[in-house]
Amino acid sequence: MPATDAAPAVTNQSAIRMFVDTRLGVLRERDCRLFFIGFTASLAGSSMVPVALSFVVLKGGHGSGAVGAVLAAETIPLVLLLLLGGAIADRMPRHRVMIAADVLRLLSETLLTILLVSGHPAVWVIMLLSATLGVGQAFFNPSLTGFVPQIVSGERLQDANALLGLSKAVARVSGPGIAGVLIATVGAWSAVAADAMTYAVSLFCLVRLRPRPAEKPEPEPVRIGLIKGWQGFRERRWLWSVVAQGGLAQLFTFSPFLVIGATLFSHGSGSIAWGAILAADGVGGLAGALFAMRLRPKRPLVVALLGSLGLAGTPILLALHAPLPLLLAVSVISGAGVALFLSLFDTVIQRNVPETLLSRVSAYNWLGTIALSPLGFALAGPAAHLAGPSAVLLFGGCFAIVSTLALFAVPAVRQLPWRDE
Repeated sequence: MPATDAAPAVTNQSAIRMFVDTRLGVLRERDCRLFFIGFTASLAGSSMVPVALSFVVLKGGHGSGAVGAVLAAETIPLVLLLLLGGAIADRMPRHRVMIAADVLRLLSETLLTILLVSGHPAVWVIMLLSATLGVGQAFFNPSLTGFVPQIVSGERLQDANALLGLSKAVARVSGPGIAGVLIATVGAWSAVAADAMTYAVSLFCLVRLRPRPAEKPEPEPVRIGLIKGWQGFRERRWLWSVVAQGGLAQLFTFSPFLVIGATLFSHGSGSIAWGAILAADGVGGLAGALFAMRLRPKRPLVVALLGSLGLAGTPILLALHAPLPLLLAVSVISGAGVALFLSLFDTVIQRNVPETLLSRVSAYNWLGTIALSPLGFALAGPAAHLAGPSAVLLFGGCFAIVSTLALFAVPAVRQLPWRDE
């Protein structure tokens, strides 16, 4: 082969090797690689479930109010138990807490699959099993934030968080799209069954991990531990300001979008289009997570919040009855921005909160972000009935933009610097 023909091939190989070394080098660490596989699998399965359950309820002759109730059922125990989950994760090995949470979620999804195959379970039964998933999440999620620094070297922490953002993006790409196809061709039960299998994969990976022992606080009553966690959360104005805005955005923007969007696409083969919109968000998340790797902005929250502005685009366009191709394109942009936000925000928390408080402070972060979600799910249907779906979606999108821009007026948010260690 002439040298001129070989040169481009060598250049391409070097570029690929450089990309792997700089962007995905964190996967060379065994525990991070194992956790990435299991976490991605379980997230992909979990992202199928809201789509599947929404159509189970709608096909059963129920309306958007019942859809909101089922989606809220998972969030309510999550809200109620998050603080306890954070306190336990700071006192016990986070690894074991996460394994127990996955066992519970595996059992719940397996039982729901059996019920869906054997008949048409009542809405309250679906709500009960969804609530069981929420219990598992209440213990898994606070453990996760504190667990990541235990399985990756310090200089790779931002890369690891971006990699988990990549996991979430892969899940958002694969889960809803696969769910839409499975619902249309096989039935909603198959999407729930797939979720159960992914929890089995996650468990297999978790039990093989060998995390670094975490620094633990001195033994103390749970109540005292929660008070210290609250103090650690409250004294960081940049943290509670962003969390408060995120919680209101869940109420007015994201929760209504999920309920009303599924309802608008509930006829005919609409499940495939709705799944495609959610999957497009995941495609953007892939790009956003890859971009976030090795990103070290001087003002991380400024960059993160600029990325989160994309969240408003899809609800606004859906309210304006935009064509599907435009909805898909904007969903890609939205997903990229949200992935960038999550990666940077998680790293900022891990760099600025002591390890002994990390899971408890993370629990307050999760609680503030999702506490109003059940109310948003429950009110989305009645609000759409009274004001119209478009009005609710348009208000939610505009609120997300205005409230995010308002955060730039908070000096603690605007001026927080990047910390490498």
